[in-house]
This record gives sequence, structure tokens and C-alpha cells, in this order.
Amino acid sequence: MKDSTVERLWNGMICFGLSVLVLLFSFFFSTLLLAAHDHSYAGMDVLAMSFFTLLTSFVMLRLAKSLKLFSFDLKFLTKKNIQIIFLGLGFVLLLSFAEIVLVNQHVIMESSSDSFASQFLSKAPPLIILPFSVIFTPIMEEVIFRGGIIGLVFKDKMLLGVIVSSLIYSLVGLSGGVFNWLLCIGTNVVLGISYAKTKRLEVPIIIKMIAVLFVALSI
Repeated sequence: MKDSTVERLWNGMICFGLSVLVLLFSFFFSTLLLAAHDHSYAGMDVLAMSFFTLLTSFVMLRLAKSLKLFSFDLKFLTKKNIQIIFLGLGFVLLLSFAEIVLVNQHVIMESSSDSFASQFLSKAPPLIILPFSVIFTPIMEEVIFRGGIIGLVFKDKMLLGVIVSSLIYSLVGLSGGVFNWLLCIGTNVVLGISYAKTKRLEVPIIIKMIAVLFVALSI
């Protein structure tokens, strides 16, 4: 029991360290973004930011691999996992489009970040927005919330980990009303269950990447 508690505390510290690293990556991205904005998004600035998002995403995946949360292979593409990917993607897209409809009908407020950098990101070129939204953000979030919280801290109680990770994500990363919060909880529960069922971090990452890209191309 004592060894289990010590291991959970250690894994919690690792998860916290990953979170700090993501915050550092996000800070440097914001700094580069503001500099690129001042230069009117010159070609070299856009290329530098695209390279930064790809490099930091690769670094995070390498760290996840060293923690045995991720593997650079295609062995996870089993029939069962592919079915879970399609099922999870269907639920996430359903929730995403439900949010869009409710926002358009003025039932709920649009979820948005009030950060200074986010205001500039919305006006950035696609070569900055797409790598950040479709690659950087899904990898960073899934490594922490699914890999770190569920796969490390709650690896022996994954259902509890799904609940905890979903609540933490919704409380930390969402602005809006109750309905926004419930939709966010639902999305994170789907991603968490997809990870818990497959034990492969690639599954929720792929679900989130495709969902973000699909929604971005649809609006």
C-alpha cells in the first residue's frame, strides 16, 4: 500500500512536470506569435512558428514514449482500436456540432479564451493556426490529461482517472456557462474512455486531431 502511494505521488510529480513544460512551450509560442504579429506575419516568422509547433510536439511525444505512454508504431491500429476511434470521433463531433448549433441559437455562450495571445492567434495565417490547433494542442492536452492523469496517476483506477481528468480540464480550460461545461465534460469523458479502453495514447490524440480539423474545415 505504501509503495503504491509513493508511486502515485511520483507519477503525480511527473504529470505536474509535464504540465509545466506545456506551459513553457505555450509561453514561447505566445512570444513568437506576438513577434510575428509585429512583423505582419512575414514568411520566415510563419515558418519559424510552424517549425516550433512541430518540434515541441515531437519532443512531447518522445517524453511520452520514455514514460511508456506512447509508441512510434502502427501496432495500435487493431480492429478494436479503429472501431473505438470511429465511435469516439462520432461522439466528439456530435458534441462539437451541438455546441455550434447552441451558440448560433444563442442558447449558450461561445467558449473562448480571453488571453492576449489568443486574440492574435485568431488573426494569424493558416500555416500558424492549423499546426497549433490540429497538432500542438491535441498532443499537449492528451499527453497531460489522458496520458499523465489517467495513464500515470490513476493507472490502477482508470475510470476514476477519466472522471478526474475530465473535471480538471473543464475547470481549467473552459470559460462559459453550465451547458458549455457539460459539453466539455462530455468530450473529455469520450476521450478518456477511448484511452482507458485501448491503453494507447494515439487513439484520443487521433480522435481530437481529426475532430478539430473537421470542425475547422466545416465553419
